[in-house]
Amino acid sequence: MLSDSTARDRNIARARLKFLESAEPPATIVPEGIRNSWQRSKYLGIGTDEVVVPYQPDYDRQSRLVRAAAPVLDRLERVLAGSDACVIVTDRKGWVRDRRVGEKRLSAHLDRVHLAPGFSYAEQFVGTNGIGVALEERRSYVVLGTEHFNERLQNVSCAAAPIRNSVTGRVEGAMNLTCWNGPERTLMAALVQEAAGDIERVMYEFSSSHQRALLEAFQQVTHYGDRPVLCLGQDLVLANSAASARLTGDDHRLLHEAAAELGHAPRTRKQVQLTGGETALMRCRRIDSSAGAAGYLLELAFEDPSSDRAPGGVARSRSREGQEAAKPWPLPGLAGTDPAWNTVSRTASRCARDRTPLLLHGETGTGKSALARAAHALTGAASVPVVVDARDPRHAPGPGPGTETGLVPVLHAAPTGPDRTLVLRNVNAVPAAEGPAVARALEAAAARGTWIVGTLDRAPGVPDALRSSFAEAAAVPAL
Repeated sequence: MLSDSTARDRNIARARLKFLESAEPPATIVPEGIRNSWQRSKYLGIGTDEVVVPYQPDYDRQSRLVRAAAPVLDRLERVLAGSDACVIVTDRKGWVRDRRVGEKRLSAHLDRVHLAPGFSYAEQFVGTNGIGVALEERRSYVVLGTEHFNERLQNVSCAAAPIRNSVTGRVEGAMNLTCWNGPERTLMAALVQEAAGDIERVMYEFSSSHQRALLEAFQQVTHYGDRPVLCLGQDLVLANSAASARLTGDDHRLLHEAAAELGHAPRTRKQVQLTGGETALMRCRRIDSSAGAAGYLLELAFEDPSSDRAPGGVARSRSREGQEAAKPWPLPGLAGTDPAWNTVSRTASRCARDRTPLLLHGETGTGKSALARAAHALTGAASVPVVVDARDPRHAPGPGPGTETGLVPVLHAAPTGPDRTLVLRNVNAVPAAEGPAVARALEAAAARGTWIVGTLDRAPGVPDALRSSFAEAAAVPAL
């Protein structure tokens, strides 16, 4: 009689073969994360019987990630000595940076499939594997035996967990544990998550005292409310979702300048006119660390942008930013000289150039998608932006016949790359249950260099799960 794990492996293997022949993998057998990864791997044309991956032998062997991981890997190497397991650390793009193997037979196998320092195990090269899926999904993941897309990897199981920068929240790499298939594989997830956490704590100690002070102040304030909060340091910006949805990079600069002007003055409140015309009431507190001034913690409240006068009856003056906004900023195929239009055009152009995810909000018919297409064209890209409507994703371009028409599969199937733009229309129509999966799909596309643009009628309509998907937001004025 087959064990439960052996029977499961065989069922998964049969489902994979049917999927490769164009059938959809059954949801009752194949986990959702594996199904999504198989679909991405198939769309990208990943091979199923040979492991072909890029190799970069020259990399920084003394990077902060490698140094932070070293003591953790040293400890695990001693624990795993003589066992059929190995531990691996990769950077955020899946490049293997360190590997420790418990026994020679497994080491030889990993060498044959290029799971070794200098090689990349990103999903775009290898297909479904623990490292690739964990980095794509931005969460810990276990890939068991036949769940691997490539047959050469199906005699091992692997668990991986993202390694995050505790200060910025950014994924810095992945911690991976790989072993031969066997009953002990069910214990992998807990071990790899603990190891990733240990590396994160070491990396936190590497952070400057300024960064730690800013993070602690930011966490204390954001823990108790959902008002817009911004923390600004010399080389660090922290923003909660409420602030991210309302502020642009140019707004950060204006607020930093305004905070610096307050200095040590007892007055800690100030009105600041933002680039989109809104007025923010800023409550400012300077944050100090053991090494001196670290930066500023800002709590914001927004005034009604339709008012022509600031609170107290004082007419708003025309700032240097307003004068700059008055200068025309032409975009291909679009016309407009209004200062507000020039401001949003500049913002869209800069975000397209820098590949900064952008949320455009404005009334229906204001040309939000047209603005995204024009900013994309201004980069010189020869491709046409892919537009996916959250209300009706069926008409979005997909990889070919038989493709699922749900929003998440369509987003995963969209072409991605440094010269691509993906526009998600009607962001507010994304069902709450699909929000996390949609956010992961957008993050995966952005990680490949795709410019992500979201559009909706009003900024407050952004689902909670998608707020962090857009680094900047801009209002498109009515015609």
